[in-house]
Amino acid sequence: MSRQEYSAPALLLTEPQAAAALGLSAPALRRLRYRGGAPATIRIGDRVMYAIDDLRAWIDQHRVSVLPQPAAPIEPPAVRRSGRPSVRDRQAAARALSSPAQETAG
Repeated sequence: MSRQEYSAPALLLTEPQAAAALGLSAPALRRLRYRGGAPATIRIGDRVMYAIDDLRAWIDQHRVSVLPQPAAPIEPPAVRRSGRPSVRDRQAAARALSSPAQETAG
């Protein structure tokens, strides 16, 4: 009997393979694992492996649906919030003070 070759899809991925599948670098995935935010891992000897189903579940847990928000009109700030008044503000204040002070001689 001849031996048949069977190519099954990989059920487990190494850390670099899993990182590439998630769009991360291997060190970033490792940091997530150390901090407790990575997909579930499987240890085989000293190797850390990731099951494809666990990667899919982790992606589903992090899925965010974004609802469209109405665009709010952008308005410039009405008043300067702090600091020294601008030259334009000082000139306007001076004009306001000098206008009523002018009296007609009669």
